[in-house]
Amino acid sequence: MAMPGTSANVATDSLKSIPDDFCVKYLPNSSNLSEKALQKGLNYFTQGYIHDIKIFNSDESVQAAARCWRSMRKNQSPHRLHLEIKNDSINESHCSCKVGLNGHCSHIVGLIKSLQGFKLHNFSNVPEQQSCTSIPQQWHVPRGSKIKPVPINHLVVARPTESRKRKPVTCQIDLDQEYVKS
Repeated sequence: MAMPGTSANVATDSLKSIPDDFCVKYLPNSSNLSEKALQKGLNYFTQGYIHDIKIFNSDESVQAAARCWRSMRKNQSPHRLHLEIKNDSINESHCSCKVGLNGHCSHIVGLIKSLQGFKLHNFSNVPEQQSCTSIPQQWHVPRGSKIKPVPINHLVVARPTESRKRKPVTCQIDLDQEYVKS
């Protein structure tokens, strides 16, 4: 087996060699993965922790290498991930974290979910990560229709129910009554 970065393999971002039905079931003993590891792996994918994904093609296998930002010790270097896909199964997988020596950690699940998500969304190449300075600012974007306007006489000002010690403040204005200017 040639390791990524050798002359036999050339790094690419093409997803053509990844099987269309690629998923966590490709891992040997995938039924032994905990629900927590599966959920954390999905979170690593959706929150953008998996980055620098590279695909290496050889005659007998496809290898994927990536990095995963650390969730706790952010000042340390990212975890290094590696997968080898051969004959419609993951032949070898490992991560630089303590749990990842056997290849069944949540970081590996995150890489699998990333590749699966890219294939499901019909990407032909791994999309490049954009930094927050490369995309338009987002603070002016409204939250949508989550907060609907209500008349002032329907407003109730109160703390959340678990820490409320006083009665809520309600509006005392009767909007139905006509006021006469004097």
